[in-house]
Parts: sequence; C-alpha cells; structure tokens
Amino acid sequence: MFQYKRLNMMFHHISKNEYTPVSNLQSLLNISDRTIRNDIQEINSILSAYGAMVKLKRNYGYYIEVSDDKKYSEFLNTFKQHDNKRMNIDSSTERIKYILNVLLSSDDYISLVPRNKFENYMPNIFYPLILMNMLLLLLKKNVLFLIKLIWIG
Repeated sequence: MFQYKRLNMMFHHISKNEYTPVSNLQSLLNISDRTIRNDIQEINSILSAYGAMVKLKRNYGYYIEVSDDKKYSEFLNTFKQHDNKRMNIDSSTERIKYILNVLLSSDDYISLVPRNKFENYMPNIFYPLILMNMLLLLLKKNVLFLIKLIWIG
C-alpha cells in the first residue's frame, strides 16, 4: 500500500504491536531515527485519509490511533491485498534500474533528492548511458539534482 517496502514493513510492525519503540524500528530496518520520523510522516500522509495516524508516546514508542474504524478496516484489507504486489526499490541495484527507467522515459528535466545518494549511483548510471550514446545533463540546485538525458549519436 505504501511506496516502498520499508514503509510497508514499518507499518506492519507498528500495527502488530501495542507500542513499537524507535530502537526496535532502527534495528529491524537498519535506519536512523530521522529516517523513521520521515517515514512516519509519509505513512501518516496516507493513513490520515483512512481514519488513522501513527503517533509517538514518549518512553513507549509508536502506536496507531484509529479515529474511524470502518475506514481503517478498509485500508487494512487493501493493505493486505497489495502488500505482495509492491515494487521493491529498496536495494541499490533496484534504485539504479528505477532511475534509469525514469530518465529514459522522460523528455524533460527531472529532480532527484537527496543529492548525496544520487552521487553514489552516478558511476552505475553514467556507464550504461554512454553505451547507449547518451549523456546525462546535470544541474545542481541547492540540495536537488536536475537531470536530463541527451542523445549524442
């Protein structure tokens, strides 16, 4: 139901426990507390439409507060049905394939965040493009990369 497998895993773990400590999510998903907060925001942006929110209780952990049982039950049913159909772009190889696919299907500039992650992938993205007689036009703008493919041959 969520965009990334990690979000699905996080939601599943929180929904199965009365409280889920931040430390459990950190060790389970191998991510920082800041990433957890960002992921919770993304989860809540979807859950809010289904009468629920992930909240944090100090010294206990994350929990799900349900304000509309009917909508939340519908969400859970949909979540279970779509959980196995979600695209997995959690590995670096899958992210590189995804970025290449987006680049090849776009005629305009696209923006990528965060810049430091994209810089790590550059060698793996740049080499296949050279083989296809393409160049990557990069514009750095604050924390964004604006990128566009151009044909060279």
